[in-house]
Amino acid sequence: MSAESANARSHWSGSATAEEIAAWGKVAQGVAERLGEDAVARDRANQTPHYEAGLLKESGLTNLLEPESLGGGGGHWKTAFHVVRILARADASIAQLLAYHYINSANIVFSFPDPRSREDWHRRSIEGRWIWGDSVNPTDPDLTLEPSGDGFVLTGRKRYSTGSAVGDALLVNARVSAGPQEGDVLALVLENGRDGVEFL
Repeated sequence: MSAESANARSHWSGSATAEEIAAWGKVAQGVAERLGEDAVARDRANQTPHYEAGLLKESGLTNLLEPESLGGGGGHWKTAFHVVRILARADASIAQLLAYHYINSANIVFSFPDPRSREDWHRRSIEGRWIWGDSVNPTDPDLTLEPSGDGFVLTGRKRYSTGSAVGDALLVNARVSAGPQEGDVLALVLENGRDGVEFL
């Protein structure tokens, strides 16, 4: 292994520079100040946070961890944690939304073993400034994949689905109900607006 490859940095390895942390911290602080203006009132109103999600997208925070080579921020997890803490001081709910987004979007690496498929999802996420939600809570395994033709039909209800109402993509785990893969838990992505998906 060369010295260059040993010191290679990604959001999974190496470390964030002070400059990176400061730059993204400044962006996060700007968003936090806007969120802090009416956080209590918005929390009491208990409305779907479309406006707040828009702030995250416009600021570029949603793309912080995405690969720089594909147009993303190329940031490190240390920076992402710093950003989430800044937002949490102003609006804990939106900080949670962003934190789950980072975790779910990072799962592209694990959910799509084919490099071309992974790159496609990264590009779509970057270009759309997507927010990723999830329905993968192992304590609430109520989603089922029923074999149908060459594919599956997803059925069930999820009581806890972070970021789903404002997410552009939803990472889902569901158990196959029959056939050769019966009992297997598969990961899939549902894009916002998919027919048959309803947010209650």
